Amino acid sequence: MSPLRPLVWIAVVVVLYVLPSALPTQYFTLLLQTAAYDTIVVVGLNLLVGFSGQISLGHAGFFAIGAYTTSLLTTSYGLSLWLTLPAAGAFAGAAGFLLALPAIRTKGLYLAMITVGFGFVVEILAQRWVDLTGGTMGIYAIPQPFGPVGYFYLVVGVAVALQLAMNHLTGSLWGKTLLALKGSEEAAQSVGIRVVRWKVVAFGVSAVYAGIGGAFFGHQNGYINSDSFTFGASLYYLVALVIGGVGSNYGPVVGTVFLAFITHFSAGLYEQRFFLLGGLLLTSGNPPEFQVSRWLIVGLAAAMGAFVIFVLVNILRIRRMPAQVGVETAVGRIAVVRSPLDPTGFVFIDGEYWSAECEEGTVQPGERVLITEVHGLKLKVKRQQPEGG
Repeated sequence: MSPLRPLVWIAVVVVLYVLPSALPTQYFTLLLQTAAYDTIVVVGLNLLVGFSGQISLGHAGFFAIGAYTTSLLTTSYGLSLWLTLPAAGAFAGAAGFLLALPAIRTKGLYLAMITVGFGFVVEILAQRWVDLTGGTMGIYAIPQPFGPVGYFYLVVGVAVALQLAMNHLTGSLWGKTLLALKGSEEAAQSVGIRVVRWKVVAFGVSAVYAGIGGAFFGHQNGYINSDSFTFGASLYYLVALVIGGVGSNYGPVVGTVFLAFITHFSAGLYEQRFFLLGGLLLTSGNPPEFQVSRWLIVGLAAAMGAFVIFVLVNILRIRRMPAQVGVETAVGRIAVVRSPLDPTGFVFIDGEYWSAECEEGTVQPGERVLITEVHGLKLKVKRQQPEGG
């Protein structure tokens, strides 16, 4: 181990400690919370894709299992996060082991389709199993301990611990065995490696990481429903991994943080953003499954470069607009409450969280509110009146 490595980690810890106080608004603390628990998911996905050579397009399903596990245990049984967090990982891991048993006997596109199907099954169950999940109305009043800054420290601390644990695993004989499987399953089997067992273990551990990330998501949001666990979420994790570097120790961190801020700054271009994600996935060309022809990569890179310039120009233009323009476009719109407004909290609109204040009493997560005023980065809202009411 390099003698400078402990100093680097000490510097990282110091930066993460002072970061919340350096941020301009609490929204950015929430954004970094999101990047931290998404990093946990992508670190686990990296074990599956980058080290064992498998692929998953259904990790949003494991993420959902973790989120619903912790939400149900805290709201229905009053258990603390310290108990529900490992339970979320355990339930998601169990689902990963069960899915792996039939899935690992396929490869490539067929394995990808099985994981896609798993993700859709979980999403549909979340919608239809109303007695358990609340259906499209979801689960409300999920407690968030420690406040926004304390919760940031908790999520980041767990993310760092799980990153170090993964570094240790992948650098050990365990990781080298998985790399042998990725290189050639037949060669690995010929020297006595039990291929099926190791691939199932990789799938299960990857699912545990996704479940823990989902648990943190549930407590951060205060409210969950099936809309948060779509195929797009699974694609997001895979894109973050490919951007950061498949099979690299710290690629998941780089890719996830990069995508978190791209998502924030392109929130006003919600539909076009998926073209950017798809282009980044293709042009990265990291694992063999995503390699395309050289000329297609050049063309897509040029298109994505033009798109990024377009986004930056729009961001600069928006930043230079007078405040009245933001008021005119936001006032009168409907937002969804994500954390209880009592009287302040957060609402969700156009793929972005906003700090909001309501003077009409407590508004629960999932309810819809009408934006009446905009003051800087804070919205004034009131309860949306039912139609005909």
